[in-house]
Amino acid sequence: MLAVAACCRGTIERHLLSSATDPFSRAPLSLEQLLPDEALAARIEQWLQQHREQQRQQDGLQEGV
Repeated sequence: MLAVAACCRGTIERHLLSSATDPFSRAPLSLEQLLPDEALAARIEQWLQQHREQQRQQDGLQEGV
């Protein structure tokens, strides 16, 4: 059975150094089986940019108080 879960690549690589298993299902897993989720990465980056812009705007408003 193929388990699908999103996880930071660095985190899963560190896990695989100590255990060659999927950390969620404990099924056998190797680095070669990992697939990047480019769409998710793009959505995260977009959210981060929006959040940073909102934070800059809030900081600017607070400075003017």
